[in-house]
Amino acid sequence: MARLRKRLEEPTVDDAFHALVERRGSPSLLEIFRDREGHGDLFDLCEALLDHDEAFAHWRSRHVLMVERQIGSKTGTGGSTGAQYLRSTLGKRFYPELWEVRSQL
Repeated sequence: MARLRKRLEEPTVDDAFHALVERRGSPSLLEIFRDREGHGDLFDLCEALLDHDEAFAHWRSRHVLMVERQIGSKTGTGGSTGAQYLRSTLGKRFYPELWEVRSQL
């Protein structure tokens, strides 16, 4: 428990990303995406974070299908509603602002 508490108090990847952007003069995400020459490494990092987010979203989707195949609509691990609960997580994103900036480009 102590190790878990310590980890939960540490900065997240998202925290580290925002700290880096701040150290670089706080350009907006829109500025980063529009000026790839001036912010190339930040743009590449944004794309890598989106790749990670997308891969996890694919995993979530496959996980729901696997659960439905294995246990159907039975109660899930820890008493959750199983596949129903997992389906409710499909829209979650680690970096929603990186997805939202696409609409502004």
